[in-house]
Amino acid sequence: MHACDRVVIVQRYIPHYRIPLFQRLAAENQDILIEVLHGGDLGKRYANLPEGFVNRQYRNIIIRLFGYTIVLQAGVLINVLLNPPELLILEGTFGVLTNILLIFLRSIRNEKTIYWTAGWDNPLVSGKRHWLKSKIIAQLLKLSDGAIVYGSEASRYLVRHGLAQDKIWIAQNTIDVERIAAEHDHWGTQGNLIK
Repeated sequence: MHACDRVVIVQRYIPHYRIPLFQRLAAENQDILIEVLHGGDLGKRYANLPEGFVNRQYRNIIIRLFGYTIVLQAGVLINVLLNPPELLILEGTFGVLTNILLIFLRSIRNEKTIYWTAGWDNPLVSGKRHWLKSKIIAQLLKLSDGAIVYGSEASRYLVRHGLAQDKIWIAQNTIDVERIAAEHDHWGTQGNLIK
């Protein structure tokens, strides 16, 4: 991949444990504009995002169809199409209709797009539904430029669906262990007080 001036990360919502990661990405890559487009309510809980960390909230439209939960983020779709980033990182939850549309449109325009995914199958999805899901995932991965995954099992999952191993980057999905380790003494004292 070549250097980028602007990277957009699309999430259905921002889980609290991802905020430190996004903060660190923004702080350590100040030459790149990193934007997070999401459907979650940041509220006051995330008011301490660093300067230069751009996030925009859009409405998630939830559709239930044939036992699937499908998400549409029309605002995200419009944002990305009108102002295409050099690199788009899509949440690899394959029931997000917006992401399916974006991967098709960006592949036609030869714009770099990767997935960020756990590479996991819901055991409740079986039979024809599982077969259909696997076919869709394989087609979407063919259109992508690669994927960021949580671990080696997720990597194998994408390889089984046709993505080349050299297009997969492993980045652990974890809490901010450095911060927790730095606060070890504080939390040890707090634990003793609670006891």
